[in-house]
Amino acid sequence: MAVQSPITAALRGTPGTPPALPAKPPSGRGRPSAIVIAVVVIPLLVYAWIDTNASVSQFFSAFFGHKGLIRSVLPEAVPPKADQFWPGIQAAATTFAIAVLSIAFGILGSLLMLPLAARNITPSRPLYELARLFQAILRAVPELIMLLLFNLVLGFSPWMRCASPVPAASRSFSTRSCPGCATPSPG
Repeated sequence: MAVQSPITAALRGTPGTPPALPAKPPSGRGRPSAIVIAVVVIPLLVYAWIDTNASVSQFFSAFFGHKGLIRSVLPEAVPPKADQFWPGIQAAATTFAIAVLSIAFGILGSLLMLPLAARNITPSRPLYELARLFQAILRAVPELIMLLLFNLVLGFSPWMRCASPVPAASRSFSTRSCPGCATPSPG
């Protein structure tokens, strides 16, 4: 009797023998790396817990306490107030507009950097190296750090003029007055 494949045996309705499973690889190779990771990660977690003065009771009181998320914030947010829909839609549209502008400026910047960052069309080797260094620096700085730097320079909102943490002498804006106050913008 010939050995049938499991598929043909299943199609014919006759019981067939399933193929043998491959041998299990030895599991001893992953253990040293797991031990090293545990030896590094566990002390870091303990240090972070101690350094931030973390507390399990504070964690639970932030969620379930009198002024916590569940007892204070969620009852205020559900159901949402009808007068907050339009400001929410405006904020979403502003976020979308900022994203579109960011993409446009990123495309424009990459197109301007293209002739300098391609080795085969750059006019000189030092210019190529300088462009690549600039790109490496931009890639090395995380986006959140860039956000903090731009926030420090430009203020919290892209349209904020006077309520910025940056001193007025170091900012240069137009002399239009702020929408939120009667004082003119620094300029």
